[in-house]
Amino acid sequence: MLSSNLQKQYVACCFAIALAPVLAQAQDEQLEANGMLAGLNVAYKNDSNVQRNGLGQSDNIFSLSPEIAYANYFGKHALSVGYKGDYSRFSKQSNLNFENHNLLAGVEFDHSLRFTSKVSASFQKGVEDPSQVNSLINNFDEFTEYEKTAINGEVAYGRQESIGQVVIGVDVASADFDNNQQEFRNVDSVGAYSQFYYRVAPNTRAVFEVSYYDYKYDEVESFQNLSSEQISVLAGVEWRYSEQLSSSFRAGYQTKQFEDESLNDVNGLSFALDVDWQLSELARISATGSRSANESTIAGLPERVSTSFSIDAQHELSQKLTAYSSIGHTLDDFGVRSDTNNNATLGLTYRLKSWVNVTLEYEYQKRDSDFENFSYNANVVMLSFEMAID
Repeated sequence: MLSSNLQKQYVACCFAIALAPVLAQAQDEQLEANGMLAGLNVAYKNDSNVQRNGLGQSDNIFSLSPEIAYANYFGKHALSVGYKGDYSRFSKQSNLNFENHNLLAGVEFDHSLRFTSKVSASFQKGVEDPSQVNSLINNFDEFTEYEKTAINGEVAYGRQESIGQVVIGVDVASADFDNNQQEFRNVDSVGAYSQFYYRVAPNTRAVFEVSYYDYKYDEVESFQNLSSEQISVLAGVEWRYSEQLSSSFRAGYQTKQFEDESLNDVNGLSFALDVDWQLSELARISATGSRSANESTIAGLPERVSTSFSIDAQHELSQKLTAYSSIGHTLDDFGVRSDTNNNATLGLTYRLKSWVNVTLEYEYQKRDSDFENFSYNANVVMLSFEMAID
């Protein structure tokens, strides 16, 4: 299950992802017109800790990741459909082999000068990334499998450049987990949100947002039912100084109340921060931060409050060579347990042809937990070839 904020952001961006380029430079030019684009990423990784636990089992992984995007424009309206897959095979631990499938579709309607709407949908079938799971899989022979569906509908009165804008949206989603004793996380959710924007200066908009989500979990024998209601109230600003520098910040209160009175409700501060800065024609840096309640994968600890910050940087060293890096820090508070997660990435991408990129990347991940069994570190080295076809 996704948290309400992440769920809404994910579903709302389905349309954008379906249009996203396989290779940015090649596809940005092509997607201005109707058509289909396809890409393939071929990667070979050496991972020092494939299950993200204290055992530190290493393996070599070969992955094929195809993706395809189709866009069609009907006057002022737009349709998009996309697919992205990940087919990974392990050299030593073949039981960990997996396939991920991600289907996306979206329609945007431009009804009038002030009125727009959009509908997006997604279907995911695959396995959870062990670095994003706060439980251990030492006693299991495979990654946790899931199926997720999500539908979002949104209407807007006013546009981004207007003095005022009102956005109302509805989310419907479900998640099913098939193995590793994770069935207690099977959930159906319905939510709604409303956003009001008001331009207080030529480059600045104030924003007020209210959201409500109702989560209904399956009844599973020997597990507590995690059904709950979640409400968030946020206010903030969006600031666009120029085409090169923009930022947004929202902060407020979030509450999550469980139907089972034996579970502790979650209440407190929630915020989201985003900064994007094009330093020059060759360099770009972005920073994000957030605090919100998110689902736990451990029975008996249904929620964790996650506070995270990250910085990403990119610099074109030459016409064909680009360097990139990122660092991230997340603190997960479970009430009775606290985890500190740190990660760093450094990579080089070389444009071999106009339609082929070669990337060499190193990633480091580390978790320090109050419970030593949950601590780990991992080193991942990857060589990949990314190809675009239009």
